Amino acid sequence: MIPSKDLIFDIYEKVNGRSDSDWVEIAQEHGLDISTETLRKAGVGIRMAGEAGVLDFEGVVPDTYEKLYSAKKQFFDQRRMYNSELAKEARAEHLAERLADAANRLAKEYPIVMQRLPQYDTRTEAVLILSDWHVGLKTENIWNTFNLDICEERLNQLCEEVIYQMKVYRPERLHVVLLGDFVEGAIHTSCRVASEEYVCDQIMLAAEMIAQVVDQLRCYTNETLIYSTYGNHARTVAELKDSTHADNIEKLIPFWLKQRFGGIEGVAVVDSQIFEFVEMEVCGKYILGTHGDLEKKDSLLTLSTVFRRKHGRDIDYFLTGHLHSAASEDVVGMKSIRVSSLCGTDEYAKNKRLFSAPGQTMLFFRENVNSYTRIDIEFVGP
Repeated sequence: MIPSKDLIFDIYEKVNGRSDSDWVEIAQEHGLDISTETLRKAGVGIRMAGEAGVLDFEGVVPDTYEKLYSAKKQFFDQRRMYNSELAKEARAEHLAERLADAANRLAKEYPIVMQRLPQYDTRTEAVLILSDWHVGLKTENIWNTFNLDICEERLNQLCEEVIYQMKVYRPERLHVVLLGDFVEGAIHTSCRVASEEYVCDQIMLAAEMIAQVVDQLRCYTNETLIYSTYGNHARTVAELKDSTHADNIEKLIPFWLKQRFGGIEGVAVVDSQIFEFVEMEVCGKYILGTHGDLEKKDSLLTLSTVFRRKHGRDIDYFLTGHLHSAASEDVVGMKSIRVSSLCGTDEYAKNKRLFSAPGQTMLFFRENVNSYTRIDIEFVGP
């Protein structure tokens, strides 16, 4: 085979470091059925010929070289981006199928069944804010111990306290707000070292834990609505600078919950309509929630203005997690409420001398009443 000038030119650019194409792409572009090692060795000879001044790309001026190189680079960059998107879609479809299959098999072995509902107060609604469970995290330090066994113990305490409060207030409707970081993930080296389960298994385990909590609580109210957003620990790319915020496998949690509660009257998973935010109306109050990793100190004013202009709503309550500490403050006419974590102080927080008690938060609202009742549920034990 006599190589074409275009082939010689591409090889010459490659060996001189002016081409981003790899040897496989060069072979594919020119329809060559040869090994990359053969091409690489040919490149050594072509570079030597170029250094000796015997190469002659006749009729092609330097400006044309630059245009050809730029066009080819753009083509291969676009092809790599396209292939990357295809891979992401395929991975998401595979994970969704795996979760659906696991949830359906679990439903046969441990079905969720209908139960008789008690009397409830039609003027009262409850909001249970769940965030930062970090299922899969294993830590033991001077302030806190956390692993899968302790995670389950704290969830049992959570259910006991929430059921007690539900019996007291008898809300007509329960809004369960999932604010993300339910898994430890693998975004940092410390996360990978401290994780007890692989990320996909963490997702399925955390999703089923949420399902079991909802199953226990739904019997104490007439209707249970579940809202779900995602945090930052389940992003698919470890490096933050290389990641897309929405590329997050925690989006599969509501998919699992729909499989588990499909056909159960009085339980619904509400799809989010505003990117990473969840929204709901409770006793006439507009409530917005998000994980909180993107929120800055001064961003609430901007957020309030944007929602008023674009969605025609004033935010009455804004819910976040992420920082693993409970807090509340009034900001530009709305109440900002931050919930703590189920996991408590981990190695990252310990090394920065940041301590926070593990806990979750519950709110009760009543029609035609501007105030609300906040109950922070803290856990006893390790």
